[in-house]
Amino acid sequence: MSDISSILNIGLSGLRASKTGIEVTAQNIANVDTPGYSQKEVVLGPKEVTGGSPYFFNGVEVSEIKRVYDEELARQISIQEGKTGYWQTTKEYMGRIEDIFNESGQTGLSSDLDAFWNAWQKLSTNPNGYGERQEVVAMGAQLSESFSSRAEDLQKVMADVNEEISTTMDEINEALSQIAEINRQMGDAIGGKVDEYKDELDRVVQGLSQQVNVNYWQDRNGQVMVSLNGHTLVEGTHAFSLSSSTDDQGQAIVQMEFSDGTLFDVTDQINSGKVQGLLELSNKTIPGYLEKLDKLASTLSEKVNEQHLTGYGLDGSTDINFFNPPDSVQDAARNLALNPELESNLDLIAASSSADVPDNENALKMLDLQMNQIIEDGGQILKASDYYANFNRTIGRDTQGASTNKDRQQAILNNLKDRRSVISDVAMDEQLANLIKFQQTYNASAKIVSTADEMMTTLLNISA
Repeated sequence: MSDISSILNIGLSGLRASKTGIEVTAQNIANVDTPGYSQKEVVLGPKEVTGGSPYFFNGVEVSEIKRVYDEELARQISIQEGKTGYWQTTKEYMGRIEDIFNESGQTGLSSDLDAFWNAWQKLSTNPNGYGERQEVVAMGAQLSESFSSRAEDLQKVMADVNEEISTTMDEINEALSQIAEINRQMGDAIGGKVDEYKDELDRVVQGLSQQVNVNYWQDRNGQVMVSLNGHTLVEGTHAFSLSSSTDDQGQAIVQMEFSDGTLFDVTDQINSGKVQGLLELSNKTIPGYLEKLDKLASTLSEKVNEQHLTGYGLDGSTDINFFNPPDSVQDAARNLALNPELESNLDLIAASSSADVPDNENALKMLDLQMNQIIEDGGQILKASDYYANFNRTIGRDTQGASTNKDRQQAILNNLKDRRSVISDVAMDEQLANLIKFQQTYNASAKIVSTADEMMTTLLNISA
């Protein structure tokens, strides 16, 4: 009788295990289109023998419902997410900067420089002509506006970058709070719900990795700990926060805020992700471009003024600036402006080298500035046009480099995600096969139960 009961129990254990297998398979199939869902796998094993002879069997049991997941692969994806986030951000803003200095057509700064020199060339052929003088004033004003507008556009891009740094801090803090909350929920959860929280944690952490370089690991309670180069951001159910501001030099910085309100500068700890890209743009790349543009504007206005001061106008006037002298090299491009006296009195344009007998000598000397080497750049002394061409090529190279690196990094990331997809995503064909397998196992286990029941009935009839 006890042997028949053993057969019955084995059949029942098979029914339970098969039922669990069907439930897990159904859950996988139902979530085939759920983003970030990792398929679950039923791990079966023989039930532990608690006593009896060596041939005493207890049937089967579900040892584990395993989340199909490669932790090392997830870490690699997290690292590549950060690199991709960095290059994606850099590419987007470099595209905007490249548009500012677009030299296609007749709208570029290079074209305005040429138009300015051409106006002086025309004036040199007719130094007394008011039409030529009007063109010199117009092209001088246009060149000033060209410098000023490009400097203002660069500063607008930098303001947008700084605004996005602040917005990104809010997004990061929201993600950190989510992780802390999921940790709390995991502590209260049981069974399959824990795996659902783990999937959600993965989604949040991967998104966080795009923003900033984070390290993460599970503690012995299964909760996720998050840090930024050793500085804890999430510990259990508590999340710290990040904020952005500017230091005394006007540099964008990121600070970590502790529970007591103390702020700690972690800018130097950020070496990946969108935030690194934004910080480099704000603190290095855009200020570097502005510095070069200011240097060109300052040097050009200085040299033009020096020459104009030595010449004479039609009314014998001299010692008059062509451009308003900038207060400093910094912001020289933004503040570059034509001397308004010239606009109201064209006679003041100093085309002559003599007050007594008007000539075109000063206009010719002004024109010579186009070919003179007047600006230092990387150990070389260059013409203004060559300096600007080098500057423009630098922006082009930086933009192309960002685009190339972003595409290369995206390909690496996509490859890793494809590998994760093969491992963790629900494969419908596999799940349908599992469904058939567990269904057949369930039917077979039911047959065992039925057989044991028949055996027991037979035995009881014999006993009677």
